[in-house]
Amino acid sequence: MLQSLGGSVRRLGLDPGGRGARMGRALRLSRVPERHFDHLEKKRLQKGYFFELNEMRDTGGKVFPCSPHLLSHRTSKDFPRNVSAHPINFSTGHPGLAVPTHPKGPVDVAGLLTDESGAGSSGTVVGVYFRENAKGHLRTWTEGFLASSRASQAKVGVLELCCVESLLFRAGPLKSVILGGLAKEMAKREQGSAVGGIKLMAAFGNLREFQRLLDISNRLTAYCFLVDKGGKVRWRGSGEATPEELGKLRQASEDLSRG
Repeated sequence: MLQSLGGSVRRLGLDPGGRGARMGRALRLSRVPERHFDHLEKKRLQKGYFFELNEMRDTGGKVFPCSPHLLSHRTSKDFPRNVSAHPINFSTGHPGLAVPTHPKGPVDVAGLLTDESGAGSSGTVVGVYFRENAKGHLRTWTEGFLASSRASQAKVGVLELCCVESLLFRAGPLKSVILGGLAKEMAKREQGSAVGGIKLMAAFGNLREFQRLLDISNRLTAYCFLVDKGGKVRWRGSGEATPEELGKLRQASEDLSRG
């Protein structure tokens, strides 16, 4: 009788261990969304959790070699769109960056770089960093470029972009503290002649897509990009700038200015 009852239960589909239940479990499992890893997570899985530190030790921050010359407009990548950042020291106009007055909120970085009202400018040298310890490398590009190109005919602006991804630092109170600290630091730097003309912005948020589009795979180093008025990345470098690399950047900016 028990066997007969068991058979009836299975025929009615009430057996939790039967084929119907197994099929139901399989269907539920098939609905589990696939885990999508961004480019940094994939690299971490391949090379280990501390791959950025190891890479800095092995390469000194040279994630990719600098461009040998000005890249053609046709083959160049676009500077990422829809990334907003807070201008820090835009109280006055700037020939390379068309922001006449200090905005009250964040502005689109790509839109700023491509604004045609930036009269007399052919492009912008953009330095990007994500960590405090990368500032030294960053300034070898921005300040180094200004110092080496004072007698140059290049008509380009210089922008430093500080990128903040931490959820803690993106919160209201700490975000205000960071913006205030950057403003004070920039005011001190501007007292010297080495940084005259450098503009600073701060971007807060999830910037993984921004990093992917610019081939930024290590956030412990600094990056330099030459962006033309059409929003194309025409030259790039990483790590600490060498005199030879600064010479190539200066030549690329002169070639860009000549059209």
